[in-house]
Amino acid sequence: MLEFKNVVISGGRQPLSFVVRPGEILAVIGAGGSGKTMLVNAVLGRQPVSKGYVTIDGEPVTAGSAPYFRKMAGYVPQNVDFPLKKVSDIVNAMIEISESRGKACTRKNVADEMAALGVDEFFLDSDTSAADKVLLRVVLMAVCAAMGGRLLVVDSPVDEADDRMSAALRTMALKGWAVVVTERGDYVGCDKKVELY
Repeated sequence: MLEFKNVVISGGRQPLSFVVRPGEILAVIGAGGSGKTMLVNAVLGRQPVSKGYVTIDGEPVTAGSAPYFRKMAGYVPQNVDFPLKKVSDIVNAMIEISESRGKACTRKNVADEMAALGVDEFFLDSDTSAADKVLLRVVLMAVCAAMGGRLLVVDSPVDEADDRMSAALRTMALKGWAVVVTERGDYVGCDKKVELY
């Protein structure tokens, strides 16, 4: 469970309070520059809060505890332009990183999660520069799922309504993840919304 209690992020304009429980999707909606990415960074412990507190499963996220909580969170960044040639290269690099952190994640785990999220394994052969960016983000979500955790944060996955992304986010929630997604409009099906001004 992720909770923001009267949180003001440095440079933010409004205090934020919300709870996202396992199985729920929270959409953080706001125009460019409204603070969506700062909120993501606060969740991941990379952005200190000026007031209030952020907790995961009741424990405060601080500079000292953030590395521990990041191991339990999956993160899909706003920018998915990677310097690797194939989508499979990205997946392999993420698997290596997870192994170095002591997590058991295999290519088969990722393939199983991709199938559950509606992505064919043949997509791994795609060139990253020409790959469908929505599907690439869903693959990154599959890697997060294969690594395990309970909190998924997806930063600006779509610019307009996309059934594939909505279905993938819902599947992650149904698997028991607490899902936080940022967006500029109401594009994905969600259980809760927070609007930034």
